[in-house]
Amino acid sequence: MSESNPLLSHLVDATEAPADGTKEEKVDFVTAMERLDIQSVFDIVRQPKGLFCQRLAKFSDADGELAYDNALCYAVQIARLYREKQVTSDSARSASKRTGVRALVDIGPSYPNLFKERWDEFCKVGALAAVDSPVAYLSALYRLATTSLEEENTGDASKKIRLDVRRPDIKTLLIDQQATFKPLPMLDIANTVLSQGIERYLSGTPSAGTPLHRLFAAKYYPFSFPYTHAHHQCKLGLSQKKLMLGEINYLISPQLPVTGGNNYGRGQQHPTVAQQLFAGLSVEQYGVLTRSTPFSTYYISHSQLVQGWQGPSISNLNLFEARSTSYLLPQQEVIKRAEPEAHEIATSGGAMSTQVTLAFSKSGEADKDTVLSFGVRRIRENTNYAINRYSPVKAQPACTYIQYLPADNAGASLQVSPGYQVTFDMLVATLDADSTTQLLEKQRFTLALDEAYVLTGPEQEFFRTYYGMEVMTLNTASLSNLNTFMARTGLNADQVEALLSQRSQRPRLSANCPSLNPLVNGGQFNLPYPHASHYGACYVNGVGSDRFDASAENPDFDRFDNSMGLKESLNNGRSEWSITKTSLNRFDRLQRMIRLQRWMNIPFAELDTLVVSAIRGCGENNLDMALNGDVMRVLGLFRYFSSHYQITAEEFAAFFHHLSPYATGERTPLFDLVFNSPSLFDTPFVLDQQAFDLTSADPADQKTAYQLCAGLGVQLTEGSLLQLANITIAHVGPLTRSLETVSSLYRQARIARMFDLSIEDYCALLDLLGGEAYQKNLATGRFRLGGGAPDIADILMHMDWAVTWLRDTKRKVGDVRRLLGRDPYEFLPLQTLLERLNRLAAELTPALVSPSELDRLSLPVKDDQNADIAWRALLRTRLLNDQGLVTGGYPYPETLEDTTVQMIDRTLAQVLQPLHLSNDVKTSIQAKLGECLVNGYARQLQLLEGLLQDTLGLPMALAESVIQWSNNTTHGLLSEVLAMPTQGQNTALTERFQPLLRHAAVARHLGISERALRTFLREPAWLGLANNASNLTLASLYYLERYGLLLDTLGKSEAEWLAYLALANAPDKARKAKDRPATINDSANTALAQLLGWQPGEVKTLCDTLPEGRATQWLQMEWVYRCQQVCQTTGLGAASVLLCAGVSSYSNSTNWLPLGEAMMAASR
Repeated sequence: MSESNPLLSHLVDATEAPADGTKEEKVDFVTAMERLDIQSVFDIVRQPKGLFCQRLAKFSDADGELAYDNALCYAVQIARLYREKQVTSDSARSASKRTGVRALVDIGPSYPNLFKERWDEFCKVGALAAVDSPVAYLSALYRLATTSLEEENTGDASKKIRLDVRRPDIKTLLIDQQATFKPLPMLDIANTVLSQGIERYLSGTPSAGTPLHRLFAAKYYPFSFPYTHAHHQCKLGLSQKKLMLGEINYLISPQLPVTGGNNYGRGQQHPTVAQQLFAGLSVEQYGVLTRSTPFSTYYISHSQLVQGWQGPSISNLNLFEARSTSYLLPQQEVIKRAEPEAHEIATSGGAMSTQVTLAFSKSGEADKDTVLSFGVRRIRENTNYAINRYSPVKAQPACTYIQYLPADNAGASLQVSPGYQVTFDMLVATLDADSTTQLLEKQRFTLALDEAYVLTGPEQEFFRTYYGMEVMTLNTASLSNLNTFMARTGLNADQVEALLSQRSQRPRLSANCPSLNPLVNGGQFNLPYPHASHYGACYVNGVGSDRFDASAENPDFDRFDNSMGLKESLNNGRSEWSITKTSLNRFDRLQRMIRLQRWMNIPFAELDTLVVSAIRGCGENNLDMALNGDVMRVLGLFRYFSSHYQITAEEFAAFFHHLSPYATGERTPLFDLVFNSPSLFDTPFVLDQQAFDLTSADPADQKTAYQLCAGLGVQLTEGSLLQLANITIAHVGPLTRSLETVSSLYRQARIARMFDLSIEDYCALLDLLGGEAYQKNLATGRFRLGGGAPDIADILMHMDWAVTWLRDTKRKVGDVRRLLGRDPYEFLPLQTLLERLNRLAAELTPALVSPSELDRLSLPVKDDQNADIAWRALLRTRLLNDQGLVTGGYPYPETLEDTTVQMIDRTLAQVLQPLHLSNDVKTSIQAKLGECLVNGYARQLQLLEGLLQDTLGLPMALAESVIQWSNNTTHGLLSEVLAMPTQGQNTALTERFQPLLRHAAVARHLGISERALRTFLREPAWLGLANNASNLTLASLYYLERYGLLLDTLGKSEAEWLAYLALANAPDKARKAKDRPATINDSANTALAQLLGWQPGEVKTLCDTLPEGRATQWLQMEWVYRCQQVCQTTGLGAASVLLCAGVSSYSNSTNWLPLGEAMMAASR
């Protein structure tokens, strides 16, 4: 250093010795400069004086202030000399000879003469080498950060994260034109830096070389994980199109609610899959929430069995009403015997216990059958009752009690047997009003013959995986410490209070919903309801914990209020907080709820209400209060409906259970928000459990009616509140001021309001879609029905489709019902119809085929065998009735090629066939008689054509097909007209004509052509409806309307569409022998692609999923069109759309990769 820059050696005395005792640790000044990488005096003065002295003191005892002052002096002198040299010329001025005018005047001093600039050392403005370029600016910033800011003597130096650690790539960054001026997204920089850092961290580990997206998906701690890149790509891609995962399943559903059943949303997956996808969770996130827990509810050790173990009460089940309960031991392999039997409720019996023989097992060892005494013991009592004894609610709640008694085991004491365990389930049940058993809850017990239970491998792995810490035994005090818990979960104190529903977030019960439970005031424990296990933290508290507070004077308080709490304690004078009454199972529930709240972004209390309402809506299908697939359906549906409609989490939760009378913190209970905010009456609406009658004149009943109307936003009319009340009475029970009745009324009214329907339209739409079954499901909130029938979740999606369809077509529910004949409606005023029918009767007589008209045909009266021919009687059987009405056109032609004239001609030939006449005579008779019958039929049909045209404006060409569509015949209608009395009203006749008028109105409303209607009547299978029915239904109305819409939208002629159907449905005999199925499908798919204006390959991809490999029905063609619309909206190809509808929340992660890439490609 001194040889290359001797100036540094003269800043201080280089031979100055360090202080005594430090000579071996300190070095001289020159060596210190080398270690500090200081090359010149300018490197010294670039940094503050104090910072230089601080850095120098680490290596040398030389006088840093003196060295800095000397360096500054030298630097100033050098800079001055440099500037002087820059502006002073070293060469003498040239004595060049001047000529001309310039030679007469001295030039004098000028800037070029005085200052000889070296222009070759300058650069252009904006060049990389410029002193004011971005490169110089960034270099200065980098030096400032690394040599000044990071070296400042502030804070703990060991905790500083230096720039070289955070951005190690900067010092090796190549600075060129592209790196300097090319815009680079900050996210790309962050991803690159983080990826490189992670790869360096993983180097030398088994995970080295594994793609980062796989590592992120397989990691569950910290709580920001797991992260699935492909799933995130899908969400982002669809969000740009204002779509959600799962929504495509419904948009391209092959079946729609118009066809009935539960097939809406069913394509490659069940409709429940799409509802789960609405939640927006990846496969890994879904697995974290729904996979089975490795933990039991209770763990009982050897010492606890000997001393006697008493569990907590089941107060969490006594939410709003008190219920008598019983514990049941269902038959299980590990339960060898129970004396007396305990798998059914016992309503009688004295003080006694249930002796249960359990088979304790250990891997590789023989089972040990041990008899334990099971019983029910009330808090602060010592009397046992049989485990399945029906226990009425009293001041002391009942708890399970398990103990090992030597007397039950031939006097033998219970020996410690490490490794021996047994796990079994116990159920909590009650009796319904009809004395049937209703299961309420499932508890899982693990009994161990160890002194202390040691967690199994999967249980230990759980804490390592999800909490990032080691837990070996039931002692979870370290994780129960609030500081540790918040550090592990990333929560703050306020969030923990909300999570546990404690302190400032403690639950409250509305004063207008007085609880019926005798323990509501807390009894002798002074712990009044509600507890956190009743509202706000029901899910995380689960079914209970036996980890009572060890420092509590009496564990009975924790048995009564078994919900987790927060407790402050002093440790060496320092305040510490901890979570009480935790358990292994509860820690599992806590991590699931924390993650779910972050992913769903719903406040804890509202999320808990939504989750628990779904759980209780599942009934006996979810006794262990798990986040199963049905709960995820409800969460997904809430995200869908909250994004499309105005509804909150608690309002949506009431669809599946009760209207919540609880709240936490400063919030107002939903019940009061609905019925008592603002207060419109002198007294609030109170649930006093009394019966009421909405039609009664009693002042109390009238007040209740008006309060319900005000809260629900309905009217006290037959088409509003009274209609809802009738549905509730039919399916829920008599009307009472109870939570069950009010919840049913609220559920129906709120669903109607969500869809912007009046109560009348709401009920009418439900009747149109599914009838009474749909009304019952929404009145009761029935969820998870058996037999594949639609439950309330499916019905909500069906209603969403119907409301969207009605809005898009600008039609009302009543209009559709009238067109379908579901509601009585006169398409023509009765008096007008009667007048028109009278006119029709008068015009009908000349149109009849009279006997004289037949006589004028000069038909032979005898055959070749001289037998008489009675023509009138001969024609009466199939062609002409006694009234003169032609019947030969019926039944209607069955093929598109047949016409009524052909049908009459063919029928006449069949009538003439048995006659003994020559062929020439038959041919002459058929020509004359056929013309007569055809003309007669035309005259009679024209009368009905005129009636429909005059009254409803129906084109005359459509009349014949409309008559067939209404399941009528021309001669049948006219026969009724001929039989009409001359005086008075003929109700039967007008009713007979109403279906005809209705179908004529539908045909005119749809704007369908005669050719299309005749086609679908002759070939009902081409429309694609069930049983090939041609009668007017909701399905046929919808698909015929879509037929007209596509004709108008795509601009193709009707002949082309019908020609395609004929091509796709060509009979086998009409095909050429060389036409293979594949060739036929290719031709059909190409033709359909031309109609849709789409690529044939895309159409083929979709049609390959159809049974025939091509669209043979209008229903399928409409499905292909909907798929095309989705492809155009999302920018995806047909294969990607099908893939999007084929994935699920439990699909293999690799199935999402191509879909994510397709989404990103479509977003660019």
